[in-house]
Amino acid sequence: MAIHTPAQSRPAGQARGKSYMGKVWLTLVLYCIYWLPGFIANIVFYRQGRRDEEEAGARLPGVRVLAAMFWAGLVFLVLFVVLTAFLAVASNVA
Repeated sequence: MAIHTPAQSRPAGQARGKSYMGKVWLTLVLYCIYWLPGFIANIVFYRQGRRDEEEAGARLPGVRVLAAMFWAGLVFLVLFVVLTAFLAVASNVA
């Protein structure tokens, strides 16, 4: 018995009409509530979107927005860590 993933069990052209804009808004709401769940959802939705794009053979709405949100989330994390480290050092100096 073969195990089929959801992407394999879909008819060939079904991924072409799929949009990820709803998942973009959900990810944005999760980012606003708390950063970590938004970041995890962003990674999951983006990977799913990339698989669907490969299956469809075309770009799907919202997948590039998820990629931009991923990079923005990483930049935010790096800035947060750098700023926190700077403030910790500055408070010890004074």
